[in-house]
Amino acid sequence: MKIVMAAAAAVLATALLFDPIPIAAAKNSVVGSWKGGGRATGSDGKTYRVRCKIRVREHGARKLYVSGKCSSQKGTAAGSATVVKKGSRYFGNADGAAQFGNGRISLAPRGNRMSFSIRGTKGRLSVSLRKSK
Repeated sequence: MKIVMAAAAAVLATALLFDPIPIAAAKNSVVGSWKGGGRATGSDGKTYRVRCKIRVREHGARKLYVSGKCSSQKGTAAGSATVVKKGSRYFGNADGAAQFGNGRISLAPRGNRMSFSIRGTKGRLSVSLRKSK
């Protein structure tokens, strides 16, 4: 009887250590609405302050669909892309984005904060975001 109780306690302890609910929540923590600000540099070399709103949705097991817009004194730019998870970050292509040209998109989530960047042939964008409620 003591062996059975010890085995049951070990199984229960293991189940508590590897609870699937926090793992599922962590997987989906990037999904949602985000907003924040940062800087954009255009092909003219000038730097502008920007404010951005971004929405992230699931798009398969390791992919996310990102859409949003950023505004500055120069104007508003909108776009979307699919990004793939690599390690703790997400990466994708900014193919033909008029404001930034061809380049790379990067998302680096950390809890309720996320760094978002685009590095393109015509410019770059770097933004710090917070998850919207």
